[in-house]
Amino acid sequence: MNIGIFTDTYDPQINGVVISIKTLKKQLELRGHNVYVFTTTDHCFKKDTSDVFRLPSMPLLFSPQHRFGALYSRKFSKIIKENKLDIIHNQTEFSLGFFAKSISKKLNIPVVHTYHTMWENYTHYLIKVKIDTITPKAIRMFSKTFCNKFDTVIAPSNKTKQALISYGVTKPIEVIPNGIDFSAFANSKYTSEDILNVKKQFNIPENYKVILFLGRVAFEKSIDVIIKQLPSLLTHMSNFKFIIVGDGPAKSSLETLTEDLGISNYVIFAGKQPWEKVGLFYHTADVFVNASTSETQGITFIEAMASGTTVVAKYDSYLDGVIIDNVNGKFFTQDDEFPTILFDILSNDEKRKQLSENAMLNANEFSAEKFGEKMERAYLETILNKKDSTVH
Repeated sequence: MNIGIFTDTYDPQINGVVISIKTLKKQLELRGHNVYVFTTTDHCFKKDTSDVFRLPSMPLLFSPQHRFGALYSRKFSKIIKENKLDIIHNQTEFSLGFFAKSISKKLNIPVVHTYHTMWENYTHYLIKVKIDTITPKAIRMFSKTFCNKFDTVIAPSNKTKQALISYGVTKPIEVIPNGIDFSAFANSKYTSEDILNVKKQFNIPENYKVILFLGRVAFEKSIDVIIKQLPSLLTHMSNFKFIIVGDGPAKSSLETLTEDLGISNYVIFAGKQPWEKVGLFYHTADVFVNASTSETQGITFIEAMASGTTVVAKYDSYLDGVIIDNVNGKFFTQDDEFPTILFDILSNDEKRKQLSENAMLNANEFSAEKFGEKMERAYLETILNKKDSTVH
């Protein structure tokens, strides 16, 4: 097949959507397909390549790290015709998403859409620029209208599927979790010396336990929930460091929070790190923690599990089928439960090892290979259904 992926976010950006797209592209190409990416320009990447085409774009006012591209382009319409796309896979609700819809209709190309983000949890970004009409209710209505324009909708989790159904989406919805290339997280890739060097870099004593959050440092990630519970953990143990890997709009307020709580010596803001080092941070950590309930799947949980890092997470339905409580990870439901659960795991090496081993086994269900296979099947079914509807 000739497959066109449309996205507003791609290299050089590093986020869950970009990683998912690059993983999918690689797997589809390994399965013999031709994959073309249509995305926005960037100051680092302005020119097209043989398989990545960039539409003129500008930074978003309320989120400068993201860009808004042209809604239509004759030049790219011609490229799409020349490459004879069999299917379009849209990955955005913004500019390239509108282009995907219009070009698929114009050229009668089947089109699927992945709903990556629960946008009703992100209205605080829009309120900052006084777009007061963009409420959760308005976003649900927009999501319904937008998704119903596609032939098939892909949901990364059953939670996302149920949300879309509740919005009023009536098009077929396939649940396909994002896949992960486990090679970046294999034990064989890192040595004890590599791990020791990370500890030295951030002045972490060798015998200290490492608690890790890795991801975008944004308000909806609820990193403050973790930080606020650290004083309680300190009543049980003091030989730990909480390292936050990533950057984002909540960083300065979280730094202030740690100072106000008097725990700055226990929290390390490591900032944005190269993708090649992500696996090393998981291997350095004893426990990966996350209190967010705004995710659609939670790729970082699976990355941690694939690395053999024990996961402690605040329960949310998007983690059903990913984490089994007390089998391959640990849930907390109330914030004040977190310190006790964390201490129990950090102080019990045998329990942590058992959870870790089970996590690595379960993570295989989310392999990149299965991701590519399931998406290929969804494409073929969409193409077939489109042909059948045209005939009838």
